Amino acid sequence: MEKTYVFRIILDTKEDVFRDIELVGTQTLMDLHQAILTSFGIAAGEMASFYASDDEWNQGDEVPMEDMGLATLTMGTMNMVTIQEWAEIVGKRSLYVYDFLLFWTFFVELISTNEVDLSTNVTNVINDFPKVLYVYGRNPKHAPSKNFGEEQVTKGTGLFESAFDEEDEDGQDFDDDEIND
Repeated sequence: MEKTYVFRIILDTKEDVFRDIELVGTQTLMDLHQAILTSFGIAAGEMASFYASDDEWNQGDEVPMEDMGLATLTMGTMNMVTIQEWAEIVGKRSLYVYDFLLFWTFFVELISTNEVDLSTNVTNVINDFPKVLYVYGRNPKHAPSKNFGEEQVTKGTGLFESAFDEEDEDGQDFDDDEIND
């Protein structure tokens, strides 16, 4: 008997858009990565990472697609971590980010596990996985825009709060003739 894992992959957007994807425990996070891209109609070719998460969806340890030598790899890369290991390590929730310029962000939640006999049941051969079990919502054409909690910076605030005010240090209005002197 093999164990399969069903994940609900929820796109971080205002509209409800999600997919339920089932994988065999011996498959890897790379298989889940590819299934997410395919099921959401997103072109491959960009970097991605999975992140462990808690019940509040706070980002934890990273499992990147490739080892770029920039971070300490606690768990390895996507090709190294099996679905079974990932589910045991992170529990029910994790995050997936694709394309670090556009930030396609997904909430990944383990919603069930199943026991299947892949050796005798013709319909459940290992090559049939990952399976997209349920599709809800339309595939967006573009990554949803992100507001990273940044507020509009107004004049007189921020790091250089008065650096670009048109007043001299003595409080007098700036005079273009001063530059020519």
